[in-house]
Amino acid sequence: AFAAQIAVGLTLPLAAAWLPVRRGCAVSVATALRGAGPAAVSASRAWFGARNTAADAGDAAPARADRGAAAPRPWLLPVRNLRRAPVRAGLTLLTLALGGAVFLGAVNLRASIVASVDHLYGDVIRHDLSLRFEAPADPARLRAVAATVSGIAAAEAWGTARATIIGDDALPHGALVVTGMAAASPLNGYTVLAGRWVDDADSTGVVVSRAVAADDPSFTVGRTVRLAVGGVERSWQVRGIVDGGPWPGAWMSPASLTRATGDPRTPVLAVRATSRDPSEPLLLVGRLRDAFESAGLPVASSNVVQAGRGALEDHLLMVASFLGVVSQLMLIVGGLGLASTMSLGVLERTREIGVLKAIGASHARIGGLIQAEGLAMSLAGWALALPLSLPMSVVLARAFGRVMFEVPVTWVPAWGGVLVWFVLAVVVSVAACGWPARRAMRMSAAQALAWE
Repeated sequence: AFAAQIAVGLTLPLAAAWLPVRRGCAVSVATALRGAGPAAVSASRAWFGARNTAADAGDAAPARADRGAAAPRPWLLPVRNLRRAPVRAGLTLLTLALGGAVFLGAVNLRASIVASVDHLYGDVIRHDLSLRFEAPADPARLRAVAATVSGIAAAEAWGTARATIIGDDALPHGALVVTGMAAASPLNGYTVLAGRWVDDADSTGVVVSRAVAADDPSFTVGRTVRLAVGGVERSWQVRGIVDGGPWPGAWMSPASLTRATGDPRTPVLAVRATSRDPSEPLLLVGRLRDAFESAGLPVASSNVVQAGRGALEDHLLMVASFLGVVSQLMLIVGGLGLASTMSLGVLERTREIGVLKAIGASHARIGGLIQAEGLAMSLAGWALALPLSLPMSVVLARAFGRVMFEVPVTWVPAWGGVLVWFVLAVVVSVAACGWPARRAMRMSAAQALAWE
């Protein structure tokens, strides 16, 4: 790692300086001696010339007309100055635009993550809590006890078992949790991506989550796989692939799971509350625990779905937050590049600034020109980042889906993110141009005109 840092630290500055040095060495002597004096004078006249001419002529009406026509010229001069060093301005503009594109892409990724989590915990996972008992119990008895508790809209007993994936080499290739769930379950909202859900009478079918199919290519629809469920190895046929969230899992009919494990009892009860009040699941857990304790069925653990949602959402949003930090670092680098560009621009146009001051430009007007030039570049970077954010959003969403959790692509950035990026661009411009503008304002006309 230290060797890599040393290599990058030595080669990157040389690589960045190679093109400017090469171009500077290729300048002829005659071109270098001519300098930029005439351009500076012509640029100054472009701003102040018409007004002074009208004033010298003593014609008040043309002077008033010229002042109205020349109103946008304080903006035209900074925009034209950006063309003097197109490579330097282009690199600075590209850095600002890429920083803004990453920022808007991170905003879009955050929106995609929130939408995916809302779908997972609203449409896919339709129960509010689950109870795991210290010992498996008869499903009918669990449902009967749950029916005595108020506030329950639906309750299902789910059988679960740990399954080992057996590869073609007869060796274990990972493990997953198999759940016995009826096809018509009101608590089942899994979206079938390929194939179909298992029928209640299907004794050899299994459905796997997208995470399992992504990790193991052998899990395709119609493919026969070997699973050791309950310690017994059997062949199962993949009936479908579903959107089961970021976790690997498999589902089969309750009868199939009972035949595979040899135990009809179930250790899990899933419950959906009648009230949508966020505090209701916690109150319902207490009532259910009391009811099952009274019935001689002690509860080992309880899981409130919304608590798991908060943990998952915070975990996934950490990636978007990290991308936001990266975009801020890129904006800082772009701001430093803008400050360097403006400082070099002030240095190169020292005599031009002297001419402007000699013909009556105030310190505030000089500082405003520098700030306007930097603001023009920042606003150009802001505008360029908007179309660049579209491919950036696609790249970030797909990369996030491969590594963490598949999310839909949010194409259009939210207006709030666009507004925040606009404010950041303006702030970066003001901060980066502060020192160059101060240096230009403090420079006297005599010093500027004598600059070599």
